Amino acid sequence: MSYAKWQFWATGYDKGSKVSRIDNLNQIAKTIGKKPKQLEEKPELSEKLMYLWVLFVTLKNASSGAISYPEIQAYMAIYGDLSTFEVDAIRALDTLHSQETNTHG
Repeated sequence: MSYAKWQFWATGYDKGSKVSRIDNLNQIAKTIGKKPKQLEEKPELSEKLMYLWVLFVTLKNASSGAISYPEIQAYMAIYGDLSTFEVDAIRALDTLHSQETNTHG
C-alpha cells in the first residue's frame, strides 16, 4: 500500500498549483541534475503485484467515482473472473485513493 499511497500523493496537486507534484519533482530533478528526496524515496512495487495496480488503474479510469462491485462484475464478464483477493485489493486501493485525495486534495 505504500506504493499506492505515494502514487496518489505524487499525482496530486499542491494548493494553488496547476502542476502535479510528480511533474514538479521531475522538473526539479532535470533542473538540478539529481533526484529530489521525494523521488529517491519512492516505494517500489513488486513485479508480482504490478498486475493488480494496472487492474486498479484500469477500473479507476473507467469509473466516475468509487469503483463499485457492479463495475468489477462487468469487468469480469469481459476479461474473466478475479479472485476474492484481487477484488478485495482493488476495493482497498480505491478506499485508500479516496482517503488520500480527500486528505491532500
